[in-house]
Amino acid sequence: MSVPDDKKQQDNVVRLGTETLFAIADELRRMYDADLRSKPSTELERLLRQIERGEEPSGGAPKSDR
Repeated sequence: MSVPDDKKQQDNVVRLGTETLFAIADELRRMYDADLRSKPSTELERLLRQIERGEEPSGGAPKSDR
């Protein structure tokens, strides 16, 4: 019977932990994106209204005033 290599076991634990963290981060990004699509922020809504009206989204002032 051989004793398991501790270094190899530690590498596997680190790899699995890293993969798990990346999977959690991906799922959180998906949830955040879905949440934003379902209820956009007031700032985003304001910017979209400005764009629809043909205004400059960065403040609403015409380019000739800048």
